[in-house]
Amino acid sequence: MLLGALLLACGAPGGSVRVTDTNTRYDFPEQGLSVLPPIGPRWWAVPGSAFSSDHVIVFLKPLTEKYPEAPAELKTLVAGVVVHDTSEVDALADVTTAEGLKQQFDAGIAETLLKVTGQPPRHLLSADEQVDRSPGAECLRFDELIEDKRVPRFEGSTFVEHQRGFRCLHPYRKRILVEIAYSERDLAGEPEIAEYAEVEPFMKSLRFTPPAK
Repeated sequence: MLLGALLLACGAPGGSVRVTDTNTRYDFPEQGLSVLPPIGPRWWAVPGSAFSSDHVIVFLKPLTEKYPEAPAELKTLVAGVVVHDTSEVDALADVTTAEGLKQQFDAGIAETLLKVTGQPPRHLLSADEQVDRSPGAECLRFDELIEDKRVPRFEGSTFVEHQRGFRCLHPYRKRILVEIAYSERDLAGEPEIAEYAEVEPFMKSLRFTPPAK
C-alpha cells in the first residue's frame, strides 16, 4: 500500500523530479513492469526507495498552494506502485487466482500485510474488493477508507485516506503481488478535492513483462 508515501506532510522528498513528460513510460525491468505518470500540473516523481524497499515509484501532488499550517490545509494526492513478496505472508504464499486473493483480503489479510511491510498500524474504516482482470493479470480492484491519527506535524488529528486501485499477481513473477493505486488524504469531514481524471492514464497504463535477468 502507498502508506509510506502518505506519511508526507507536504511537498516532495529528496530525489524528487518534477513530471514534465506524461508520454514517456517509467520502466522497471527488474520488477517486470512499467507505467505512465499521471497528467496535470504539479506532479512529482519520487523514487520508491525514498519510502521503502517495497515501493517501486511514487507520484505525489500537493493539493494546496501553500505549506499547510493547520490540519484542514493538508491535502495530498499520491499515486504509485508497490510490490510485495507473498511468500512472506503464509495466507498468500500459494494464492494463484484473483478469487483466491479476494478470499484472503475479505478475511482481513490486509492487516497482516501492513505488519510485514513495517507500516504503523492504522484503522481500516471500510473496504471493497472485487475480482477485476482488466489490468491483464489475476487482480482485485479495491476501494478503501483508512483512518490515520499519526500524520507528522498533526499527530492526534484524525485524517481519512481514500485509496483506490488494483492488487495483481504478477503474471511473470511467482509469489509477487503488485499494487497500483492512488489515494487522497484529508482531515476527517473535509471534502475530497482531487481531479481524479489526472490519475486515470496512470491507472490504465500498467504493463507486465518478464523481469530482466
